[in-house]
Amino acid sequence: FAAGTTARYKQLYKKVQSETITEEEHSEWMALLNQQEHHNVERLKCLIELAQIRNISLDELMQQLGITSVASYA
Repeated sequence: FAAGTTARYKQLYKKVQSETITEEEHSEWMALLNQQEHHNVERLKCLIELAQIRNISLDELMQQLGITSVASYA
């Protein structure tokens, strides 16, 4: 996510948590969630490909790179 998108995601997430989100905002939040999910899938594909190139497991690659989670949420 870009910085502005991350800020908006956080604003909407707070509204979801406090149950004050409007229907329009909820639609926007769902679209952002879908974008983030797509980003995470692409990130995982790239990590798997790099692990294969290096001939190591995904877990080992993530450990080497200091990555603790495949999913990244804003």
